[in-house]
Amino acid sequence: MNTIGGYSCECPPGEMMMNSRCVDMRQKECFKDQQDLTNIESSTPGSSCNESLSSRPITRVECCCSKGTAYGHPDMCNLCPIPLTDEYYALCGIVEPTKPTGPGGGGTPFPPGGTPGMVPITDVDECSFVKDPCGMGVCMNTYGSYRCDCEEGFAVQNGDPMCKDKNECLVNPCVGGQCKNTFGSFMCTCSAGYIVDETGLRCVDHNECHLNNTCVNGICVNVVGDYRCLCGSGYQPSRGGKACSDVNECSNGNDRCPDGRCVNTPGSYSCQCNEGFREDSRHICR
Repeated sequence: MNTIGGYSCECPPGEMMMNSRCVDMRQKECFKDQQDLTNIESSTPGSSCNESLSSRPITRVECCCSKGTAYGHPDMCNLCPIPLTDEYYALCGIVEPTKPTGPGGGGTPFPPGGTPGMVPITDVDECSFVKDPCGMGVCMNTYGSYRCDCEEGFAVQNGDPMCKDKNECLVNPCVGGQCKNTFGSFMCTCSAGYIVDETGLRCVDHNECHLNNTCVNGICVNVVGDYRCLCGSGYQPSRGGKACSDVNECSNGNDRCPDGRCVNTPGSYSCQCNEGFREDSRHICR
């Protein structure tokens, strides 16, 4: 608008004058869906969008000057300006850096982390509106972008800024055992006869002889990764040497009680002697 000795600028409804230009300050949704947006023209109303990027309504500058590709409502959205175009520069307040004119002066410097050829005047804080940008991590705003500081067990992978589960098993952390990846961590499993030590990283021999009733009626002898039983009198090894079972002295073909009947007992036997005989301490009927 012309005024006496000058002029003034009046912005359309919903826009505000910032840095001598009108900036759309209306808050709507921001979208990032390249596949569904390929045939949408920014000047055509009624275009539909999905995959909302923002967790709350934001301005067109916040959307189009950060990670968004379309702005508006799901049933009526418009494409953002294509990056590196004049429309994009005008919307985002970007100027192209100039070369220094002399030692120590002149020119527009690149911002920290900025992209050569582009200098945003005002940084957009993506961490304040992008839906869960980091997953298992904390969003940290940077000039012109953001980064994710991931929790332990998670990492940024393949250029995707979101923190995803890190497969620790790829570096074989388990000594003498097998690694099993879990969400945000991992666990080591051991073969039979071994257990994980206090570090959780190494499989060591499991002393089965410390367990109660390992070798009933015998003596437990620990060996690396296993154990065996030394059986007492009247018992014999069973289950591959891992237990002691009773020996039936009455069924091994020996005539244990010539003048009586042999009766098997746990770990021994006794004689039921015929009339007129009595069993002595050596299990003989006299």
